[in-house]
Amino acid sequence: MKLLWAFCLSFFVLLAKAQTEVHVYLLEECPMAQFYGPTFRKLQSDFPNVRWTFVFPNTNDSLAAQNYLQKHRLSSAAILLETASAAVWKTDQPFAVSPSVVVWDQNKITYRGAINDAFVKPGKRRTIFQNHYLQNVLENSSNFNNKSIQPVGCLLSLPKS
Repeated sequence: MKLLWAFCLSFFVLLAKAQTEVHVYLLEECPMAQFYGPTFRKLQSDFPNVRWTFVFPNTNDSLAAQNYLQKHRLSSAAILLETASAAVWKTDQPFAVSPSVVVWDQNKITYRGAINDAFVKPGKRRTIFQNHYLQNVLENSSNFNNKSIQPVGCLLSLPKS
C-alpha cells in the first residue's frame, strides 16, 4: 500500500511540474539572444518537465527561428512567429526586450523578465553574474507570484495582429 501511495504521490508531483510553461521572447539576430542559447539548453536539460515556447514576434521567417533552435540544440519547443505570437504576446504582456521570459505555473504568471543578471546594458556583459532569476523561479515557482525583473536586451516590436 505504501508503494502505491508513493507512486501516486510522485505521479501527482510530476503532473504538477508539467504545468509549468516558459515563453521565451527572442529576436534571433540579437547578440544577447545568441549568448543565452546555451543557458536555455542547460535549463531544458535541468527541467525536463517544463514546456518551452520560443516566441519570435519580429519574424515571419520560420527557417531563421528553426536555425536558432538547431544552432543551440534546443529541443521540445514550440516556435511562434509574428502572426501566431500576437495572442500570446497579449496574454503574457512581456517586456519588449529580447531575450526575456514569461513563466506560467498552474495557469497563472509567476514571473516575467530577465533570465539572469549577465548584462548590465546592451553589449556590456558582467564577467561574474550571480542572480539566476529563471532558474530560481523554475526551482521554486510557488514563491514567485507575479514578480518582474526588467531584462536587458534588444528591443522587440509588438507583433501585428
